[in-house]
Amino acid sequence: MIGEFHWGALDRGLPGNGLRGVPSQEQRGVAYRRYIEAAAVNPDLVGAHYFLLNDEAVLGRFDGENWQIGLVDVCHLPYPEITQAARASHERLYAVRRGEVLPFAQDAIEVPRNVT
Repeated sequence: MIGEFHWGALDRGLPGNGLRGVPSQEQRGVAYRRYIEAAAVNPDLVGAHYFLLNDEAVLGRFDGENWQIGLVDVCHLPYPEITQAARASHERLYAVRRGEVLPFAQDAIEVPRNVT
């Protein structure tokens, strides 16, 4: 079981892109699909959990993290690019797991960490 994974982008939202960064919201969707569908075909995995629903607080949480890594922003508005990508993967995830369709294979473009 994968307890948490995420990607952040710096094209809008908070100033930190977390542990794994990509250049845009569109690339966050690509990264999500690649990761979750690769997890689905791994016979040793029982699940994966995206961290987290909403972006971290603008002023930072208890340890100062203020990363743009949520599925929704600090106003609880969805990032359509990643939520639509997640939906696309989730609609086919069982077929991917059963081997009926190939997993999403496009690699995301990664950028260096930018944590504040």
